[in-house]
Amino acid sequence: MLPLKRLATVGSGDVGKTVSFRARLASLRQQGSKLLFCEFRQSIVSIQGLLELNENDSGKPLVSKQMMRFCSSSIPESLVLIEGVIQAVDRPIQATTIKNFEVHISKFWVSTPVAPLPIQMDAASRSEEDAGEGARKLVTIGLDTRLNHRVIDLRTPTNQAIFRIRSGVKHLFRDFLDAKGFVEFETPKLQGAMTESGASVFKVTYFDRPAFLAQSPQLAKQMIVSGDFDRMYEIGPVFRAENSWGPRHMTEFTGMDIEMAIDHHYHEVVTLLEDLLLFIFHGLNERFGGPGGEIEWVRKQWPSEPFVVPEKAVRLRFSEGIQMLREAGREIEELEDLSTEDEKMLGRLVKERYNTDFFVLDKFPLKIRPFYTMPDPHDEVCGSLSPEYMLTEMPIHRDTLIAMTFSCVARKSCQGRNVFMTLSC
Repeated sequence: MLPLKRLATVGSGDVGKTVSFRARLASLRQQGSKLLFCEFRQSIVSIQGLLELNENDSGKPLVSKQMMRFCSSSIPESLVLIEGVIQAVDRPIQATTIKNFEVHISKFWVSTPVAPLPIQMDAASRSEEDAGEGARKLVTIGLDTRLNHRVIDLRTPTNQAIFRIRSGVKHLFRDFLDAKGFVEFETPKLQGAMTESGASVFKVTYFDRPAFLAQSPQLAKQMIVSGDFDRMYEIGPVFRAENSWGPRHMTEFTGMDIEMAIDHHYHEVVTLLEDLLLFIFHGLNERFGGPGGEIEWVRKQWPSEPFVVPEKAVRLRFSEGIQMLREAGREIEELEDLSTEDEKMLGRLVKERYNTDFFVLDKFPLKIRPFYTMPDPHDEVCGSLSPEYMLTEMPIHRDTLIAMTFSCVARKSCQGRNVFMTLSC
C-alpha cells in the first residue's frame, strides 16, 4: 500500500507518479457523463481531481460507469481516500490552492461518509462583501450558528489560517525571548486569594474552602524575578469576571507575560518590547504572508489593508502625540488621557506621517498614570515608567484579535538589588 501523501508537498517531482492521500471531499462538479471534477482539501491546501470514464482504454486507469455513479453521489465533507497519478495542467486552476497540478483518479474510497451538513462550507467562508446586497444577497453564517456547529466551522480555510497564525505568534514570542536569555515558567492558575485589585474574579470551591481563578500571574512573576531569575516569561490562561459585551473585555484569554530586571533605565524594557513586537510582525509576514498563505486567507473573508511594519519602531513622547492631535483639530488638554477616538485618530496621523501601523507613546503624564508610576527625574510632569504600545486603527475580526497592550510597573526588588519591570501583554 502506498504511503499517504500530504498535499502541501505536491510538486513538479511528483508528475507522472502514483500517489495516495486522505482528504475532505470539498466539492464535486460533473461535466457530461464521462468527466467528474473533484476538489480535495487538507486543512487550507486543496487540489483538483479528475475522474474520467474509461472502460476500454488500457492506457488509462479503468473507471467504470458504476464507479462514476458512486463517486458523483458522494456527499461533500466526507473523508475520502484517493489514489491517482499527479499530472501537470495547461492552465492554472483557479478554484484550488495547488494551481499547476491535478490528480487523475484511479481509486476512490469513502472512508468516513457524512450526512448533509447543517451549514455549508462556501457560506461559512464567504465575506460580507462577496455576499452582496438586496434580493441577490448570498447566504452567510452568523456567529451563533458557527458556535453551534464549531467542529464544522473550524474546517473553513479562514479558521484554519487564524489558528495557525495564533500558534505562530506564540512560537515567535518564545523564539525571541529564549534568544534573549529568558526562562519560561508556568504559574498557578488556582489561587487561594485575589492577586490583583481592580479586577473581578471567578470564585470556585477548592475541596472545603474557597479559591479563585488567576486574574494575573503578577505576584508569581515578581517572586520569580526576586528569586534571581532575572528574565522570565509565561504564556497561559487569564480569567477575569468582567460582564461586558465590549471587545476589550474578555472573561478568558491567553496572556503573554514577561518580567525582567532592569540594569540602568526602563528604556531597556521599552526597546526590548519594541524589538519583540517587530520580530513577531515580521515573522508572521515571513511565515504566513506569501501567496496563498494564511494571512491571505484571512483577508479574503475579512478584508483589510496590509499591516505596515517599520524596520525600527517609531517612539513618540506623549506630548508629541497631543501636539499632533491638536494640529489635526482635536480639542484635548495637555495632561488629558487619550480616549478611544483619540487613539484611533493618532494612529491615522502617525500612519500618514511615518508610514507605520505600529508605534510607541512614551512619557505619559503622572496625573493619568497609576500611583506606583515612577516620576521622571528630568520632568516633574511625566512618569519614567509609562510607555504605551499602540497599533493604528485596523479592521480586525474578533477571532483574529491578539491583544498586546503592555502595562509597565516599576518596583524595588526585595533585596534592593534591582528595579524590575512588570510587563503584561
